[in-house]
Amino acid sequence: MVKQVLCRGGYPGLFLLLMFALFAVWSWRVWRISAAEDLSSNYMACRLLAERLDESVYAYDPEQFTDVSSSDWDRVAQESGYSGYLHPFVQLPLAAVVLRPICNHVTFPVFKEVAQAILLLVSCALIFFSSRVLTSLPVMGVGALLVYMYWFYPLRYAIVLGQTHVIFVLSAIGALWLDEKERYRLAGACMAIAIAIKVSPAMLLIFWGVRRRWRSVAWCAVFGVFLGLISISLSGVQLHLDYLETLRRLSETLLLSWNNESFVATYMRGEVPYNWIIFILPDWLKFFSFSLGLILVAVAGLMRERGCDLAACISVALIGMTAFSPIAWSHYYIVLILPLCYFLSKLRLWLSWLPLLLLLMAGTGWHIGHFNALYYAALVAVVGCICLALFVRFDAEAP
Repeated sequence: MVKQVLCRGGYPGLFLLLMFALFAVWSWRVWRISAAEDLSSNYMACRLLAERLDESVYAYDPEQFTDVSSSDWDRVAQESGYSGYLHPFVQLPLAAVVLRPICNHVTFPVFKEVAQAILLLVSCALIFFSSRVLTSLPVMGVGALLVYMYWFYPLRYAIVLGQTHVIFVLSAIGALWLDEKERYRLAGACMAIAIAIKVSPAMLLIFWGVRRRWRSVAWCAVFGVFLGLISISLSGVQLHLDYLETLRRLSETLLLSWNNESFVATYMRGEVPYNWIIFILPDWLKFFSFSLGLILVAVAGLMRERGCDLAACISVALIGMTAFSPIAWSHYYIVLILPLCYFLSKLRLWLSWLPLLLLLMAGTGWHIGHFNALYYAALVAVVGCICLALFVRFDAEAP
């Protein structure tokens, strides 16, 4: 009995903790030298709200929507010690309001280092949850995965930019897992938080819908309304109208660049050059891409309803949500961490070898500037997850 406790929660557990600690500390020391440009928008929006400059929070350049054209932003950036590239703020006002206790008392360099440390801790939680909770990789397998994660381009790119994407990915995965455990309130709360950070996780409600998990959907709606009311009460109605206008504007535009690896960007690259060109997204293409994403999420839900592995089903749903949005920056593909863990956990089956190899190759970032390797690897991962999950299910049912 004592030996079992030591093996399960003793030495292997301490070894895992040490590996994650080393990964987080080493990564933070190397990546903290970055400017964390994407993180600057949250900081600037928070400072602008504190100065009651609400009209400048969602400012942007009408010619280049990835730029900011505002003297207030320039002044706040100079006063706070930020000298990098300014990105527009495109999140719910609540995302800026909750940062007031920090942003109003520290300069941006201090805020950046604290935020990057937090993002790395969340990244460690995502890797642990994917590798140990959903797929049960052995301890040494997790160690090998962490070594690879240091070179995993989407994660490295996300931390360098200071992107909060990893937070909502972990929250969304946690919501789907909690629903499996019949913790409907927590599942709804986690999904509502994910949707508040980024709208795209709302597509995952289809995963619950096809499985008739209405209690989780209902609790998500309750917590979503609750978060919305809090946000409006703290920052006003007009700011939320500006936020909705920002979402509408972004949904109608497409930026073709080397780091946009979505379906629509990949399709349009065959039509026009992709040197940071912005144009109006055709309605038919937007509808078609959105439909494909919803279909994939629905397929994932149906797979789970028929007893397929949860990790495979969530992987398919996450890729459907990511790859078929109009914009899927390279760092959005941190969602590939879960299918990567799933294929590693099924190494004894040859069906996992090819998608695993492609994911490992695409994840190193060697493709940058050439073609959308992460997008194509994600599609292969979808096929691999579906085939592997169905094979495992049928094999388990075989007499």
